Amino acid sequence: MVSRMSKANDLWEELGELSDEDAGHVLMRLFTAYEQEHELEQNPTGCTDFFKKLSSAINQTTNCNLNRR
Repeated sequence: MVSRMSKANDLWEELGELSDEDAGHVLMRLFTAYEQEHELEQNPTGCTDFFKKLSSAINQTTNCNLNRR
């Protein structure tokens, strides 16, 4: 469990060091990878979970940004 968490922490740190443009590219690559998996039905449950969580994150961010205005 510790090794998983350290890898997650390393990824979190790397993500934080990306420029906004590069972070957008990472998100697009993730989206495309899950979309392709879903189309091939290799992991429909995992893909569905990813898209639900992505939708929730977008909604939360949008609502937070609207509340700041």
